[in-house]
Amino acid sequence: MKASLISDQPNVSRAAAHQPATNGIAAPDVTSRQPLQEDHAAPAADEPVTAPLAIPIMLDMDDNEEEEPHTLFIDPNDGTLWLHSDTQTLKVFLDRKRKKPVVSGSASLVALLNAIEAAAQIVHTGRYGTVKPVNRVNSKGKLKTTQRAGPTAQERLDARAQLKVIENLLQQLNRESALVMKKQRPPSHKVQVDTRNIDGDLFCAKVVMAPLSVLLRDDGVFGSQPSATSTLFTSLTARIGYKRGHMLNEHLHGPGTGNNLVPISTAFNSVMKTGVEKAAKEAVNANNKVIRFEAEPLDWGLYPGFYKGKFPDEQKLPNRFRFLVKQMLRKPGTDGSKIAHWEDTGPVLYSKTETHTIPSPADVVQGTVAPGVKTFKPGYYRSYNGKLEQAANLNYHLFGSYIVNGPTFSHFFEPFGLDPAGLIHEDLPLNVTTEFELPPGLSLIVIPPGEVECIANGKVHKVATPSGCSFVITDISTRNHLLATYAGMIRDMKIAQQKSDQLALKQKQQELQDRKKSSAEAARNAEASKNSHRIVILEMTYNSTADKYTSLFKGVFQQRFSAMREDILANAKAAWGRNDKLYGGNTDYQLQPHIALLEKEINQLVQEQATEAARERAARGREELVRGLLQELNETTTNQYRNVLPERWQRAEFDKGAGDIFGVYKQYWQDPKNRFDKSQRQEMLDSALKKMAALREKIAAKTSPAESSKRKFEPLTEEKTASLADKEKDSGDEQGERKKFKSDPDVFRLNANTSGAPQPRQPDIPPFQPPRQIGEREAADTASTVFQWIINLQQQQFNGDQVAQGQLATLHEPLQQFMARPNPGDWKRVSAILHQLLSVGALRDHLLKPWLSWESIKPR
Repeated sequence: MKASLISDQPNVSRAAAHQPATNGIAAPDVTSRQPLQEDHAAPAADEPVTAPLAIPIMLDMDDNEEEEPHTLFIDPNDGTLWLHSDTQTLKVFLDRKRKKPVVSGSASLVALLNAIEAAAQIVHTGRYGTVKPVNRVNSKGKLKTTQRAGPTAQERLDARAQLKVIENLLQQLNRESALVMKKQRPPSHKVQVDTRNIDGDLFCAKVVMAPLSVLLRDDGVFGSQPSATSTLFTSLTARIGYKRGHMLNEHLHGPGTGNNLVPISTAFNSVMKTGVEKAAKEAVNANNKVIRFEAEPLDWGLYPGFYKGKFPDEQKLPNRFRFLVKQMLRKPGTDGSKIAHWEDTGPVLYSKTETHTIPSPADVVQGTVAPGVKTFKPGYYRSYNGKLEQAANLNYHLFGSYIVNGPTFSHFFEPFGLDPAGLIHEDLPLNVTTEFELPPGLSLIVIPPGEVECIANGKVHKVATPSGCSFVITDISTRNHLLATYAGMIRDMKIAQQKSDQLALKQKQQELQDRKKSSAEAARNAEASKNSHRIVILEMTYNSTADKYTSLFKGVFQQRFSAMREDILANAKAAWGRNDKLYGGNTDYQLQPHIALLEKEINQLVQEQATEAARERAARGREELVRGLLQELNETTTNQYRNVLPERWQRAEFDKGAGDIFGVYKQYWQDPKNRFDKSQRQEMLDSALKKMAALREKIAAKTSPAESSKRKFEPLTEEKTASLADKEKDSGDEQGERKKFKSDPDVFRLNANTSGAPQPRQPDIPPFQPPRQIGEREAADTASTVFQWIINLQQQQFNGDQVAQGQLATLHEPLQQFMARPNPGDWKRVSAILHQLLSVGALRDHLLKPWLSWESIKPR
């Protein structure tokens, strides 16, 4: 069943059960629902006239004998009328109805179908938008020659009124077709009624009705109020207000005779009313369903009752009841008018075994005395709502909740003449008047209102006796002795208390003198404390200001900043400590000179850090320039000069000379004494390449070693001998320079493998240095420092601020875990909490220093 747009308000009146049937068709007396609320106001001026127009409607569209919420609306594109939520056009719904034989054979239903179609045709033929010619291709590729234009505001009002006409006709069709098509019900039928005989009277042991409908029973039995009486019921109601409970409710054709009645408590009568009876009445009387109903009392004779087994007639009643309400369904191909047309294959609407509820004290008949006589126990009886009366005999009648020898009243035991050693504590709830008797030798003494002297905590106190009903059960022969003994104890206690009071007075006078002597010292200490407190405030303010500058410095400058701020603070504390009246001055005035000195030193340190940073950037730029020069010189020399030499001996000799040239330029470029910048890069590279080019030309012009060996034995002319001597003389310096750079491990060399392919040696360029790794010991020490800062903030700055202390306390556990075992996961967890607390205005300035310290150990 679909969810209803509005809630049903079923009336469970029994009137429906006595309505006569017409041709086997019966309708419940009340099936009305609240009227639907509709908006008939005209649309606003800016309301789009192409919006869908719809109204809600309740219909039984799926023929399941229950109405569902649907919507009747107009398609704004073509004006077609649709029904939701079972999506179908109104025409399809009407055609389906017309095809049913029972509808086509009813003149009134056919007339209603025709009236609905006529009303729908009016909406189609111009009351909701107009048709205009168009010439376009739609999304499906079809040519459209007409198109419905959006309706005007007046057309929407007219269409809404026409929809209301259609709604009324549909609801009329729904009501009349329900009577013709579906609402035929069988007569109610008794399947089983078992009885139980108690003291000669009959009671219901089990009742089964199947089917049970709004129609009367086929055995001529009618529902009625209880009329049968019994000896058991009379005995029960003399003490407690039991009810003659219907097992089959009178509004469901249940008679008020003994075979349908069982004595039940008032409380259980309410359980049945809100449980099984509500489920059955809603199904049959309110919703016109057909059900199977079963009720069976169980566990006869096991019911404890109000008197917990001391009233035998109560124990004869059942202790449990089993109930079943199950929907029966009509067999296919039947109209439902006969008993045989129904089978109990539907859903279970209610199934439960209930325990027979015990009556409450309010059900007990006033003046009734509980069966049986109880015996008083020695002790003190106390009740706020209790009543004590003398019975017709020597016994007593008690009512109310009593506390017997309660620990909270133990200070009354001895003043009332009781021996505490033999008393037993007991709670005595008496919901009904109960008769008590006195054991031999004991007496009942009522405690009058007033005061009594008691000993407590070594002193005598006057205590008011409790209000309400209060009495003692005691042995008279020993009571007087106990009272005399306690009176002597009180007398002795008063004498001791008087002496104690005198001694206390002397001590008080001495204490007053001592306070006067120490007042001056206290004043001096208070002044010193105020000075100390002011110093703490000044120190905190100074540190808060200094913490704001911590992020300006890094590395060694951060260490210098920390040392500098501590020196200034030490000097400031020394100056503050010399002032005995420091607390009486102005805080800003006392702090200002030291803050000014701090800011001056900070400015100087910032300038030095900027200068050092610029120097480091220049050094890094020079290093990058030299690295690039050496790399490009190596690559260009190899590709353009060395590899173009055709002979192996030429390349080997070129490698020796090129290594010397590379070493010379590398030493020159890396020497910090030589000043140059990026603007001279090409000039520096061209100078080295020019040397390499000259070397290649020189080697290319030389004769091969084979030809040289031929000429070795040729006699040298005098001219050649002189020329060779001059060359050796001229190259002496160059040879020495080559030997000098040969020993340099960073000299440029080109090595050739056996295949002849050149293998250039890369220049020795210093690798990039990664950031410094933080050790576990250093990380744990920093975490410990941060943890101590958090503790100090809680104990000093935010002492008494529970909110701030609670926020800071969230850092304790993650910080301790990190200190025990530093790891990236716990570092991120602490960092996230610090970041969140920095957004709290009151904490931001105080947490800036811990935050920066924590960031300094961030895992790499």
